[in-house]
Amino acid sequence: MSRTYRIGLALVMLMLPLCSCHHQQSNTEAQQALAEEVSARQQGREQSKRLYREGVEAQKAGRLEQAHKNFAAAVNADNHNVYAWMALGAVNFELENYYGAAEAFYEASRLAPTRYEPHYNMGTVYEAVGRLNDAIKAYETALRLDGEEVAVMENLARACVRSNQNLGRAKELIDRALLRENRPQWRQWLQMQSVRIPATTRPVKAQPAGGI
Repeated sequence: MSRTYRIGLALVMLMLPLCSCHHQQSNTEAQQALAEEVSARQQGREQSKRLYREGVEAQKAGRLEQAHKNFAAAVNADNHNVYAWMALGAVNFELENYYGAAEAFYEASRLAPTRYEPHYNMGTVYEAVGRLNDAIKAYETALRLDGEEVAVMENLARACVRSNQNLGRAKELIDRALLRENRPQWRQWLQMQSVRIPATTRPVKAQPAGGI
């Protein structure tokens, strides 16, 4: 019995170095794989930034198709590049590819949930295709995230006016925007709507019925 125990112990002792060596090899391989993955991600981020910058330059020069290629490649290299997603949405909007714009702005909103811009931009897409109720919801979300942004107030007011609903809300937003807006075209529209909305929402005076 004692001899058997000694043999068993000897076998275990012989096996231990082999197991330890294999474990060390596995750790080394895992560390190497992790290092390679981190390096690949870093390279992807750098490539994405470069492609984004090239896209911005192309967009400024009016080369929208090239800009679109750059931005699409940028998000492909790093799908967490929120700036590239926003730029891809903007150039899609300029190219009137509204479905692509909506997809890009959705990704941006997912990556930056506390920023108003993706929701605001999504509202412009909905408004461009006539989905005014969806546009109003998107603008309202944007305004909740940044209650002082004049452009959001104005677009939300415009969507309410165009849909002819919640004109009281539109009037409130218009009055707030008028305190800050200096652009002549927008001031003219705001002033016109500020006068028009109360007139259209004023209740009709009751009239007596005619004689029998």
